Amino acid sequence: MAGNEVRRMACARPIGAILGLTPLTVDTDFLSAALVGYQRRLEEIDARMADLRKRIGAGAPAAAISTAGPVPKKRRFSPKGRARIIAAVRKRWAAVRKAKAEAAMKVATPKPAAKGTKPAVAATTTAAKPTAKRAVRKSKAKTAKSI
Repeated sequence: MAGNEVRRMACARPIGAILGLTPLTVDTDFLSAALVGYQRRLEEIDARMADLRKRIGAGAPAAAISTAGPVPKKRRFSPKGRARIIAAVRKRWAAVRKAKAEAAMKVATPKPAAKGTKPAVAATTTAAKPTAKRAVRKSKAKTAKSI
């Protein structure tokens, strides 16, 4: 059992302590070295971005590349302009409705019957309109007469 206890103790300690290494301390020298490394990376990225801007600049205007430009104000109608537009739209729709109503009136009002003719109501009765059965009978009668 003594061997198991030693293993447990060894696992409980940090690996650096097992290997005889001292733990890494963070001090100002370490942070300044990290800052210098990041600054170099930033300079490389800036150089790559400048190269891409040069490539894009041949085909696109410079305003499209920069994103920090001022946003133009949204243009709005004046109240008088809006009133004129609303009046024009209402006038246009009134003309459409009037034309539609006149067309409906022309269809709805029957022509006055001339003297000596049947009234319009009699013309629309079933006697005046042959049904499908009557049309079949007439066609059979015509074919029978021709034979």
